[in-house]
Amino acid sequence: MRKWFGTDGCVTSMRKKIFTTLEAVLFALVTSVFMVVIIQVLARYVFKASTPWAGELSQILLVWMVMVGAAAAMERKEHYVISFVIDLFPARLRTAVLVVSNTIGAVFLLLLVNIGWAYFQDGFSRTYVITGIPHATTFLSLPIAAAMMLFSMVSHSLDTLADRAHPKHTEEYEKNPPSL
Repeated sequence: MRKWFGTDGCVTSMRKKIFTTLEAVLFALVTSVFMVVIIQVLARYVFKASTPWAGELSQILLVWMVMVGAAAAMERKEHYVISFVIDLFPARLRTAVLVVSNTIGAVFLLLLVNIGWAYFQDGFSRTYVITGIPHATTFLSLPIAAAMMLFSMVSHSLDTLADRAHPKHTEEYEKNPPSL
């Protein structure tokens, strides 16, 4: 397991590359939303022209930005965590509690992928009024982001379990064990 997961595992290396690319996509989305809104403001107040497509496009980009941002936050472990409750447990029991909580989270994310995929498929039957873009374009962000969050959660969990199975410095590990 150490070959695949853990601090120097190949899945860990692959995950880091994938999420580095995802953060570049997130930067492009933020920049795109900013540019579309600037174009809309300039067109409306400077050139006295209407850009009805800008509202729909910025809405699509904003949804994608939020969902990709949620996946990036999951990778960085920046989602809200109530760690003081988990810290009350002894180190051995803490691992079991974290495994159970991450299993519940993984089941939720699997359901989110499934529900998001159903929304995506249904989204082809509706289009945005001005641009004619199918709603499926927006709805696709949900299963993709949920799958990325699931991949991050599962691989982080396996990394932690692999590192706990082979702690580098047992005394240091007991004082400050890695979190899932």
